Amino acid sequence: MRVVGVDGVRGRWLAALVSLDPEGSAPATVTWDLGSAAAVLGPAAGEDVAAVGIDVPVGLVPAGHREAEQQARALLGGSASSVFATAPQPALAVARRLGGTRASRPEADAASRAAGAGGISTQAWGIADKVLEVEDAVRALGPAGARVVEVHPETSFAVMARHFREPAPAGKRSAAGVAQRVRPLASTMPSLDVLDALAGVPTGRGTDALVPVDDALDALAAACSALRHAFGQARVLGAGTTAVWSDGSPAPGRAVLVV
Repeated sequence: MRVVGVDGVRGRWLAALVSLDPEGSAPATVTWDLGSAAAVLGPAAGEDVAAVGIDVPVGLVPAGHREAEQQARALLGGSASSVFATAPQPALAVARRLGGTRASRPEADAASRAAGAGGISTQAWGIADKVLEVEDAVRALGPAGARVVEVHPETSFAVMARHFREPAPAGKRSAAGVAQRVRPLASTMPSLDVLDALAGVPTGRGTDALVPVDDALDALAAACSALRHAFGQARVLGAGTTAVWSDGSPAPGRAVLVV
């Protein structure tokens, strides 16, 4: 079986496609891909892919804030700042209608306030185009799009650390933080050589082409959440939320976080 974890990196998407032997007799392997949302989510159409976890909001709420994010903040405690509020559907509808986020911030901000969500944060507006890109890719998959679930790597790492009685991870760009993320990944997928997997991350010419280690670790954490989801062992934050797509049409089962 295979699961995929996806994280954004420098305007593209990094996917870790993890191939696992359900019997545990063969080592797990990771194949990396770096590209558009449509490209990295494409494997969801394959019958051997059990689940794809992606670190981006999938599904919006028509008004107010998403319950999943509020629950994630409560779970993270001191690291709650890593979860920021996704703009509601009326604001994303503005971005789509006006062709993106560069020229539509004031109108979208007004739409967000009218929907009871307050002003849009810089972080939330900074990923609005990615939210729309992923929404299009998921919906284009048709029924196979159900295999794509929204995850939050920082929450996943927190859950794994508690499960294995590890300390809460330090900053993800620190040496200690990297080590404290490698350990729970190795415990969650014991047949995977995490360091060997990281050595296989795509590289290119120039600093801008390099994939930061924290993004690669986040993609692997997203794959862990997808794996737990595939086996029915994941915790679902925000379950029961009334979710919609950016055009206002129903998006049942969305606007939740799978950890």
